Amino acid sequence: GVAGDRVTNFPQEEYLNQEFEPSESFRLINIINDAESAIREIAHSRDIRDVMEKFAE
Repeated sequence: GVAGDRVTNFPQEEYLNQEFEPSESFRLINIINDAESAIREIAHSRDIRDVMEKFAE
């Protein structure tokens, strides 16, 4: 997804160690918000039982 594409621009170690400028902080906030939105969409999906059954397999 869009958030995932943005995250892959940063190697994990650099991602954690760099000091963020304000623009980078906003970028992080956007990534987090995108992730939260995706989780909410999944949680409210009518297919949640199907999803849970797939994880249970």
